[in-house]
Amino acid sequence: MPLKFKEIGFKYFNEKNRCLIISTDQKTCCIASFLGYNYKTQLTAEFINVMSINSKDIENGFLSFNPAINKGTINTTSYSFCNYYILSSQKEKIQDAMEQRAVNLLLQIITGDASFTY
Repeated sequence: MPLKFKEIGFKYFNEKNRCLIISTDQKTCCIASFLGYNYKTQLTAEFINVMSINSKDIENGFLSFNPAINKGTINTTSYSFCNYYILSSQKEKIQDAMEQRAVNLLLQIITGDASFTY
């Protein structure tokens, strides 16, 4: 199953983010773990566990790949010409569907109508 990513602004990372970083010219493309910001000189983000990938493996926000891991670190600034993406969680969607099924089941029992849906 391919991974689905959503775009995020440079200033909205947290320690839990695993990011897809793509330069606007699409020559640089990698997946990395966000480590933190450095505020000393200019706003810089540091990423670790970097895995380089081919930008041709990305299509419409989906990524399907099996690259060799190239571990390392990279730094980007708020002025870097990059787009940043984080994994789009499907957890809320799954939870909502499960709750909807439970409500419908209860209402079907209460109404006595097996085809009743809310």
